[in-house]
Amino acid sequence: MGVSVEKIMELENFSQAATLIAGKTGINNTVTFITVSETPDFYQWVSGGEFVLTTLYALNEHKDLQTLNYMELAKRGVAAIGVKVDRFVKNVPQELIDIANCYHVPLFAIKREAKFREIIQTITAELNNYQTNILLEVEAHYKELKDVALRSGDFSEYIQGLGKRKVSSGIYCFRADLKLLGSYQKPAQSKAVHAVREKLEQYLDRREEVLHPVEYEGLHIFPCVSRQQDLGYLVIVHEDNLSEKHNLMASQLATFLTLKLIDQLDTEQKTLTALLDELLYKRNLSEQDLQGRLALFGLKHQKWYQVIIVQNQDENAESSFAANTIRICCNRIRELQGEIIIINKTTETVIISSSDRQDDTKSPQWIKDLSSGLNANPVAVTIGIGPAVGTASEIRTSYQMAKSTIKAGIVSGRVDILYYADYLARNLLLRTIGTPEMEYLLKEIIHPLVEQDKRYNTQILPTIEAMMFADEVEHAAATLFVHANTIRYRLNKIKNITGHDFFTAQGRYVITTAYLVHCYNR
Repeated sequence: MGVSVEKIMELENFSQAATLIAGKTGINNTVTFITVSETPDFYQWVSGGEFVLTTLYALNEHKDLQTLNYMELAKRGVAAIGVKVDRFVKNVPQELIDIANCYHVPLFAIKREAKFREIIQTITAELNNYQTNILLEVEAHYKELKDVALRSGDFSEYIQGLGKRKVSSGIYCFRADLKLLGSYQKPAQSKAVHAVREKLEQYLDRREEVLHPVEYEGLHIFPCVSRQQDLGYLVIVHEDNLSEKHNLMASQLATFLTLKLIDQLDTEQKTLTALLDELLYKRNLSEQDLQGRLALFGLKHQKWYQVIIVQNQDENAESSFAANTIRICCNRIRELQGEIIIINKTTETVIISSSDRQDDTKSPQWIKDLSSGLNANPVAVTIGIGPAVGTASEIRTSYQMAKSTIKAGIVSGRVDILYYADYLARNLLLRTIGTPEMEYLLKEIIHPLVEQDKRYNTQILPTIEAMMFADEVEHAAATLFVHANTIRYRLNKIKNITGHDFFTAQGRYVITTAYLVHCYNR
């Protein structure tokens, strides 16, 4: 904590002893403590914020070190320099004057009769008084916050208290999904929230986590963090650095907001999880009851419901960055898509949407935008799209099919946007895993082909996979970068080993089914 050089200049004892001769543009520099330096290399003992007093006695004997010392003092961020004149130096060196003006370091000429001890006592007393006043004001702010908390005040009430202390013209609290929870701003700046949200969004897109206060293009961002997870952000609009007092107050407020957010989000999450459980497992609830529960969360019944699952494929599935990114990106689409419910679980996010028409598009634009936003961060996810259903009671069907579609897609090596209709056959196949028939296919078809590839590197299994997604032999050959005759040779090899011909409908079905079972068991 410190006071400005300008404030020190107003002190009677100091003003009588010192005259400002250079560096006037730096009078707003903050002085944190005062020191006396009389060594040839005294720049080594400063770290920034000091008011340095000196007679230049040591440098008077070392002319070669003068410029170096002056320059290093300025570069290391001293707040001000005071030189006693007519003691060991007749006048303050011109080099020091030039450097003080260039680096905005106030430079004072101290009178010969002035005592350093008295100057130090004067400035130290002012520093102590300032620090005491700040601590008293910060303590008063803390008590005010506690009073608001006891009254169960909302976010706006918290923020108003800080805003009234003239911290800045704009203070905002956003949830992690960038929903505005409260603000303090001048009437003329009523639309500023949109610009603040955009700028905050820009910053969040280029970082991994915000665990400590940061400054970004005039925004002072104080994260509301719990267990390494971003819950929200206190944002103060202020072009310059915040004072120490206001930094402390903002940190206090961020702590209180964090506690409030923990409570709010915990309640919200429990309610949404309960809603999902009712939709998926409580079959005794009527259609009217289910629609009523959905309506409480803003999802009115139109004609169609649909479930989209965003599954986190990150190796550290519970990382705060991945969870926050998924939460932010999913909530952004709310503005594009309209009425949706977003339920965040540990490794997946469930989106329930409502529409007046059945969308037959495999990947609606808003889902593509969601996928692009997640991959750009980057976060590894798989998006499973369930079918549109006509009743709330059928939401469980859409959810289950979206879930099984993700499972089938991963087995097939796909981890992007998966549409349920493309994986119906595979979903049915996966339900037969473990049956005697499937065990037979593995033993009689796959195992001999695997052994063939191991012994002779014939690449038969990759050929089967290529043929599954190809209309013609030539297309499969292009996929594997081989000649079409090579593909025909390998398929003939399969026939010789297994007795099943890939060029017949039955043979193709048996071979591809066996391969899919093999993929699932790997």
